[in-house]
Parts: sequence; structure tokens; C-alpha cells
Amino acid sequence: HPGLPCLCLAAEYVFKHWKDDDFFGYQFLNGINPIKIQKCTKIPENFPVTQEMVAGTLGKSTTLPEELKKGTIYLVDYKILETVPSISLNDKQQYIAAPLCLLHQTPSGDVLPLAIQLSQRPGPQSPIFLPTDEEWIWTLAKTWVRNAEFHTHEGIAHLLRGHLMAEVFAVATLRQLPMCHPLYKLLIPHLRYSIYVNVLARTYLIGHRGTYERAIATGRQGLAVLLQKALEELTYTQLCLPDDIEARGVGSLRNYYYRDDGLKIWDAIGSFVSGIVGLYYKSEASVQGDGELQAWVGEVFAKGFLSKAASGVPSSIRSAPELIKFLTMVIFTCSAYHAAVNGGQ
Repeated sequence: HPGLPCLCLAAEYVFKHWKDDDFFGYQFLNGINPIKIQKCTKIPENFPVTQEMVAGTLGKSTTLPEELKKGTIYLVDYKILETVPSISLNDKQQYIAAPLCLLHQTPSGDVLPLAIQLSQRPGPQSPIFLPTDEEWIWTLAKTWVRNAEFHTHEGIAHLLRGHLMAEVFAVATLRQLPMCHPLYKLLIPHLRYSIYVNVLARTYLIGHRGTYERAIATGRQGLAVLLQKALEELTYTQLCLPDDIEARGVGSLRNYYYRDDGLKIWDAIGSFVSGIVGLYYKSEASVQGDGELQAWVGEVFAKGFLSKAASGVPSSIRSAPELIKFLTMVIFTCSAYHAAVNGGQ
């Protein structure tokens, strides 16, 4: 946070500011789950926020339609949590919300929540909560959003995209690329411990009597449902940072350091990979004719993405630029991306 002078003061800062709207909004940009926020150009039909509702928050100098047109309105949608089952813990039934949260980036750069709805179905049983509501009502609504953040961060951003995808890449590399293959040599340092740490996760976190079974509302069964839904929606665009930034419309979102730092690292990895690929592949035919490379990409597509063409993940590689992008995605996922969604915990 701009007011955070160093990491050692993070706990103290959170202790003082956890209820602040600007800190709540900031976490969507540079917190542990910076991949969900997206530009909103039209209010969703199932989230009927009106100008009258947010007028008190936006102030007299602007309106919701004006801000939508300017591109300063953003949305975080947790629809994927709808229908995910929950368990009982300590003989108490647990609950999971599937909220929608509307946000506004002010002229000062702060990202502030405008409205929260805790389900995907509007109506009397699912009111829209506002910053102008009584303090603890609004705080409770924000807390349910943070709870949804936890489930989508830990299950999707971290476990699925950071760990399970890394394991897919690691196993395919070990199975399909000989140790003397240049791409094995390029990839193997970045895949170190991927399988080992996932064995620990399956043993202590998501295994029988693990943390998920003992302390998390979804339990193991709900987590499995969430992972299945998330894999169905996972795309190559989401895994490639420049494409993801464009698809979510967050290129002009200010103070978005995940994007700014991430793109620099993506470009650095791409430059490094490009140099290595250029040494070994002198033509499209040399890429297409590398049977071991094609088997590796094919296994990632088949085992990691269940051969779903709709994912956009390539099942074969036809050129050096395609190969560079794919390798950059693999290395970025296993290094910078995982660090971004893991370290802040």
C-alpha cells in the first residue's frame, strides 16, 4: 500500500486499516489474488446497481454512467463459487457466498468499493450493500467478499494455476523430453520441487484429515468441485500475462503493480527463452519436426487441459514464436506468477 513503508510494518498496517475501503480495494490490485479484477463497461443484469444507490459515494461531480464511459468502473465476480458445496466444522454448518463487487478508481488513484451483492440472484433475499450503509453491515458485506477471495485465491489462483499446472509441466517434461534435449535443460531448473511440494500439499493440506477437511468451509469435496469448475474455465489467455491484462481490460488501471512488474518479468523471460530457441530452431520445419517437443506440448494439452480445444492451449507448436510464447508461459507460471499469489500469504 502507498502508506506502507516496509514489509515489517504490514501486520501493523492491516491491524489499523483492515476496515478502510481504500485498503479493501487496493488488495484486488496488489494483494494475494490480483487476477480477478476486470473492467466493467456495463452493469450486469444480475447486479442492478443504480446511480441513486452510489450517488453518495461518487459525489456530485460525476455519475455512474459517466464513470462507466470513462472506464474507471471495475468488477470482481465470484460466480464460480455458486453451487460449490460446504461442510460442517465443529458441528456448525459452513457457508460460502458467490458475491459481485463493483469498484471505482477515483481521480486520486484509490480503488473504492461502490456496491456488494452476496449472491448471483438479485432480489429481496439478496440486497445490494453500500458504503453508505451502517458501518458494521458494510463491514460484514466486505468480509464475505474477502471470504470468497480466500476460496478463489487458494483453490484456483494458487493451487490450480500455481501448483497443479506446474506439476503438469514437470511430469510432461520428465516423460517426454530426454535429459539431453535443449528444452529439458531450459525448463528443469524452473520445475525444481514442483512435484515434491505438491506431494506435501496432497498429504497435509488437501488429503484426508488435512487442513481443508479440518478448517476450510468447502472441505475436500467442495474443493474438488471448485477445481473441476475452474479447470473447465481456464484458458491459455489467462495463463499468458499480456493477453490476460488485455482480456480483463486492466491496462489503464493505475497503481496496478502486479501488471507493471509482471510484464517486465514476462518480457525478460521471453527474451531469455527467445535466445535459447534461436540457437536450436532455425526454421519452422525444425520446430514442427521435433517429435519430442510435439509430444511434450501434446501431453500438456491432453493431461493438463483434458484435450479441450476451447481452452486455446495449443496441442502442437508450428513456429518459433509459438514455442517462445508457450515456454515463457510455463516458466512465468512456475516462477513469477506463483511468487505473486503465494508470497503474500
